[in-house]
Amino acid sequence: MNTMRDCNVTNLHTHGLHMDPAVDTIFSAAGPGESLVYHYKVSEHHVPGVHWYHAHQHGASAMQIMGGLFGAIIIKPSGDENIPASITDSNSHVIVISDMILVQNTEDN
Repeated sequence: MNTMRDCNVTNLHTHGLHMDPAVDTIFSAAGPGESLVYHYKVSEHHVPGVHWYHAHQHGASAMQIMGGLFGAIIIKPSGDENIPASITDSNSHVIVISDMILVQNTEDN
């Protein structure tokens, strides 16, 4: 049941965004030569911060994420939040780091 398959098929899924499940669905998919267009409508009152997206094709997502199919989504404050200027006016740099260590489990280790 939990096997690697559909390696050339992909889609996107977000974490942290409050999206319509009809748009942010794991059930859409693009095969070789196909494309998907996502239209996300982010509320002006959405919580600001760094959120993320990643590939989510069941059977292929782990391999695709290890290959770099993920990234950051930045929601900036709309201005009406009570966030100190020392935070909103500061320089920022987004760094996305992935560190996966794959170890085969055996009875010897």
